[in-house]
Amino acid sequence: MHTPDHEARAALMRAADAGDTAMGRLVSHYGAVRTAEAVRAQRLPDPGDPLPADGDHPRDHSGDHSRDRPGDHPGDLSHRLATWHTRLATWHARLTAADPAADLAAGHQAGARLVIPGDPEWPTQLDQLGPGRPLGLWLHGNADLRFSCLRSAAVVGARAATPYGAHVAAQFGIGLSESGWTVISGGAIGIDAAAHRGALAADSPTVVVLACGVDIPYPAEHQPLFAAARDQGVLVSECPPGVHPTRARFLIRNRLIAALSRGTAVIEAALRSGALNTATHALTLDRHLAVVPGPITSAQSAGCHRLLREQKAVCVTSPEELIELVGTIGDDLAPPQRAPALPRDALSLQTRAVLDAIPSRGGAGPATIAVAAGVPLNTALSALGSLAAAGYVERVPKGWRIRKAPSPVYPKATPTAVDQPTPPSEQHAVPSEHHASEHHASEHHASEHHAWGHHASGQRASEQRAASPRPPGAPQEQGAISTGPSSVPSGQPAVSPESPRVPPEQRAAPPSVPSERDAAPSEPPAGSAQPPAHPPGTPGSPVPSDRPLLDASATPERTSPPRPALPEGRPTLIPSPRTGSPALTPPPNASSQEDETPLPSSTPASQPCHPENQMIPSPRPEPP
Repeated sequence: MHTPDHEARAALMRAADAGDTAMGRLVSHYGAVRTAEAVRAQRLPDPGDPLPADGDHPRDHSGDHSRDRPGDHPGDLSHRLATWHTRLATWHARLTAADPAADLAAGHQAGARLVIPGDPEWPTQLDQLGPGRPLGLWLHGNADLRFSCLRSAAVVGARAATPYGAHVAAQFGIGLSESGWTVISGGAIGIDAAAHRGALAADSPTVVVLACGVDIPYPAEHQPLFAAARDQGVLVSECPPGVHPTRARFLIRNRLIAALSRGTAVIEAALRSGALNTATHALTLDRHLAVVPGPITSAQSAGCHRLLREQKAVCVTSPEELIELVGTIGDDLAPPQRAPALPRDALSLQTRAVLDAIPSRGGAGPATIAVAAGVPLNTALSALGSLAAAGYVERVPKGWRIRKAPSPVYPKATPTAVDQPTPPSEQHAVPSEHHASEHHASEHHASEHHAWGHHASGQRASEQRAASPRPPGAPQEQGAISTGPSSVPSGQPAVSPESPRVPPEQRAAPPSVPSERDAAPSEPPAGSAQPPAHPPGTPGSPVPSDRPLLDASATPERTSPPRPALPEGRPTLIPSPRTGSPALTPPPNASSQEDETPLPSSTPASQPCHPENQMIPSPRPEPP
């Protein structure tokens, strides 16, 4: 709801500059409506008329108007009227072009509102500005200005803030907001913006005092910041909508920052800084002034240090200290800062004396320590025991010394199994483990020997092929090992270069591996005679030991042991690879159509064995 006083003040805000004390005195003595009419008529009010105590209050008819006059001398008012007469022409020209009703309608449409003295939202602490009190304030935001300023503190500083200053300003903004205090600042680049962001981060209202209209985002990069401040706080300006900032308006608006808050904290201000102007207004209004010190080598903190040196400000280093300065005495006290407690603080005086007398290197005896500490020997012995139990000292061959604490930067490496010496008992156990491994290896070779002996029939087939001549120039069979320097695949049976090639139609399928149920008894039948030994080279004779069976590089220890030769047509007793008991093996010249067992080969399973590499098996006779 807009009253005639609202329209009159809106018009005068267009006519006079912000902070014009001459217009403030006219409105203070004659009222806003009467002053606006006098400016439109280009005449000053009659000095003989009774002066109102306030532009918003009825006239005082008590007859004593001396307290309402600007000065005690009658000529003082005449001098000011002469000064106002020189400005009357300028005010008249501006007021003629003003449209206060349009300003109020545009502000209402944009969400802004005009607050004048006497309104419920008007902060009464602005009355201390006297003639410099603003004619009205344009507000844009959801927060109530008067309630927001009841517990508020201003945070100002340099625009060219250092990372240190921006961090401290944000810390103060968060700390004040979390404690229920409103942060007031100017919304400029640097310290102001950091303080506003800290307050918004803590979900607390913040007050942004602008040097332009509330509809002009200046600086432009702070438009998102101003939008967030409107949602949680309020934007404040004594300039009408559409007014752009100037250098003079920045200095004039600083008095509002100092007047709205209970105290002002300056963070990073150079010797020539606008923040020092705000500090001057705070001192003029008897507000608390606090300063955050910075590095002595930083030019951005030179103004802060000068305020401290001149004892015009109080040094604060945390938001709690600022709240204690501007808050209620006895209620908003900052927590006292205490030095960290050390374990030595709990020691008695005599124990401390003994501890100080103990050397850190070498060592000293109890008597020497007692003399150095100035205590009896019994007291020294008792203290040494207590200190040793607490870990302060340690016993060495030379006596006692201070125990060295482990370095947090270079911790002592824990000994590993490699660094520790082997005990004598374990040193004797090492050869036995080695012999045990060799024993397992020998058992492995023995099992391989039994498996190799199971395929002796294939070796005899190789001997039969070796007896037949091989055509010259014929390619060597796959898997054969020659006696010459040619390379041979490892892990395959050896075949002589003179081994004959058996046609496929004359080959018989190899027998399957005998199972445990097919195994013969371990001893031959009673009454059977031992077969006579055959001379070397005849069928059925053992394979000579100097004849290579496998590639030496693959299995150097795999050789076929000599065994007694058996006559042709008689079964051979060979240990079974599974049970270890002898099994019957058919003679080499027998043939059968039963299951076949291929010759062991190192050929991968993915590569099928060539038909020519299959050995001729012997038929398996019926067990006796």
